[in-house]
Amino acid sequence: MISQTNRTILFDVINPEVFNLSDIMTGTEENISSLTDEKIKEINEALLVGSFDEFLKKFKPTIYSYFDTNNMPQHSLVKPVGIPDMFVKKIVLDRNNRILKMFTSMMDRKRTSNATNVTFDYEAVTKMLAPEKALKEMQKIKMEIRYLEGQNATLERDSPAKSDAVKKLLSKYEATKKYYNETGAQLALTAGMLKEKLIAMQKATQAGKEYAPPAVPVFENGELVSLTPSEEFLALAAGSAKASAEALPEGAAADVKLLEDGSSSPANVDYKQYTITTLEKYYDQSMTEVYSSVGHEYDPEKGSFHRELVLSAFTDSANVALMQLSKEETVDKYNRFSALHAVWEKSFIREAKVLIEKLLNVKAFFDQYTPKMAKMRPKLLVVNSRLEDIVEESFLRQLQQYLESVNNKLECADTIWFGIVPDIKFSEGSEEPEIDAQTMRDMGFTGDFNLGTKLEPNEMMCLQQLLDGIKKYRIQTFFSFEAGDDTTFSRIATHGIDAYIEKTQDIVATEYDKFAIACLPNFTVIPRDRSKVVYGARVYETENGVEFSDDVEEQFKFWIYGVYVSAAFVAAGLTAACQCPNYLATRFGKDGRVSKDLPGVRFDLEAANHSEVVTTTFAKEIAGITNDDRQKLNENNFGFVFSSDKSGNVVVFKARSMYEKDGSFVSLFKETTTSYILRTLRILSNDKRAGIEKQYAPGGQVKKWELVKGYVNSILGDADSIGTPDTEEGNTRIEVVFGGTAEYINLEIITE
Repeated sequence: MISQTNRTILFDVINPEVFNLSDIMTGTEENISSLTDEKIKEINEALLVGSFDEFLKKFKPTIYSYFDTNNMPQHSLVKPVGIPDMFVKKIVLDRNNRILKMFTSMMDRKRTSNATNVTFDYEAVTKMLAPEKALKEMQKIKMEIRYLEGQNATLERDSPAKSDAVKKLLSKYEATKKYYNETGAQLALTAGMLKEKLIAMQKATQAGKEYAPPAVPVFENGELVSLTPSEEFLALAAGSAKASAEALPEGAAADVKLLEDGSSSPANVDYKQYTITTLEKYYDQSMTEVYSSVGHEYDPEKGSFHRELVLSAFTDSANVALMQLSKEETVDKYNRFSALHAVWEKSFIREAKVLIEKLLNVKAFFDQYTPKMAKMRPKLLVVNSRLEDIVEESFLRQLQQYLESVNNKLECADTIWFGIVPDIKFSEGSEEPEIDAQTMRDMGFTGDFNLGTKLEPNEMMCLQQLLDGIKKYRIQTFFSFEAGDDTTFSRIATHGIDAYIEKTQDIVATEYDKFAIACLPNFTVIPRDRSKVVYGARVYETENGVEFSDDVEEQFKFWIYGVYVSAAFVAAGLTAACQCPNYLATRFGKDGRVSKDLPGVRFDLEAANHSEVVTTTFAKEIAGITNDDRQKLNENNFGFVFSSDKSGNVVVFKARSMYEKDGSFVSLFKETTTSYILRTLRILSNDKRAGIEKQYAPGGQVKKWELVKGYVNSILGDADSIGTPDTEEGNTRIEVVFGGTAEYINLEIITE
């Protein structure tokens, strides 16, 4: 029988450097009707994901960073052409990336806070990008390194536990790299440590004292004689890493080498010194690459202010360079590095935002599935190509070959049931008058005109080409319009839904309208007007100390200009989740009538209280839409529409396809159910008339469906029925009645 009814295909690109569906099908013969099992397996291994983490691992979403001919940093979503790999820095957006982590945390916190866009504290989350947050992360790594140093010092050198401890310590060394391999993290470290010193100066001033750097006790003949670091100490501290390297020519290195070749036991190792030596080496290697990328040579012998910051952040090494900075130098460096940090992060986020939104879309898809125990877990097949490329003749032919192999056979393990097409073009251009930049400046605007890379929306015509090309395979495709301020809950509340209805009219009354589902509105992760990120404020010298400015115009800041999630991913994710009986059982609880043996193909999100029980994972955004718009939606039942009217999470208001019948759009569950019935009867009958007729006899599948009613996921509702087959010229037509409204299934019968 059918084991899954929720596999979904995403018609979008994530990482152009990862093979797409067409790439993997290179060399496939054009005249064959089906792919081999081996090729299907290869496609699944490359493009099919069952969770957000697996998605990040397989597709490795990447931002490319490099310097232009003016030595200015540049960021790109695609690998720059003509620049050698050694000059291009890859920044992978994974769970450890601070910026992606901030947005995913924003989604999660907003969900649990039950706050609207107006009341949610976005500033509390954007502080995750502040230098103080980076310092906290480094402090945690430092404590973990310190713990592992102590553990390594006490374990038997030939024990399995020692082997594990060494590997763990080495992995922590690797974890430090991102704080000096990535320019943004290095700037955060520098600005953060300078700010700590400035805060200490400010506190001293407020206490009526003169600031003095931390003192180190100096002993002579075992007695404390001074709390002022001596010249010898400063020299020793400045060269501690180098000195430790010379002092340990074989020790720690030999202890690690023991894992590789089983050499004899080394002498005792001073792991604290080894950590300093290793991190200094890592830093120098990293800086050598950075300097060479802009045509310069890095000289590790000259020492480095930043290297000392890194060593002091992760070890007990004294930061002599920072200690010796005067008040004037500290203020100057802090202001310069804070400004650089804000500019760098702004440049990165503005370029990365398009990609970040794609990642958040996929997260939203998987987030909807929240059962107590997973059973039919939704899976997503990522085509990894732009829609305009997918509908090209050669690519579309390959897509059809693939779908012929998984959707048109009597085996449904790999069948695609749903599709997602985001970012259909919505805005035809700004209605605001064009104003030149100088006029804006003259009128006091000091913000940015260049807001970074903009999404290239998909044309409606391309969506129609896709739907027409795959209609044979019965894939219900959720589509939504380009995400932005014009397609949010707030916009619908003020402008209504007429624009959505108008832009989708060309899909109505087509051969593929049953398989097209318009989704609206899009969801807001952070609103445009509340997307300010603040890294700190300018600091000034005073007569007795330092003072941070309270002037909002002197903040080191920038605006993200909003981040959004496509409604198509949420609609598809929720529909896919509802196919799993364990998910429905979790939602409806012990008192709910859920059959553990049936999928949710007939589950109607609009029936009874279903939308209040099965909600999205997104918190309420606004107060709601107007009564006029609500009445208009009730009259024609347009689209897969989300509602933010009720308290709690966003709910489904309408769940309809673009198939219009008797002046109303038809519920999408009807097509899901007919596809399920069709595929089940094909499997059980082996496409033979006698096999179909057998399913209507006692004990047959149709009779079983008729006997199992009353569940929220029954294949047939209380007022549903399946008519007897009517066969003519090799085609069998079956009438399926949903609450008094008839739909029809056509099966091709093998002539016996």
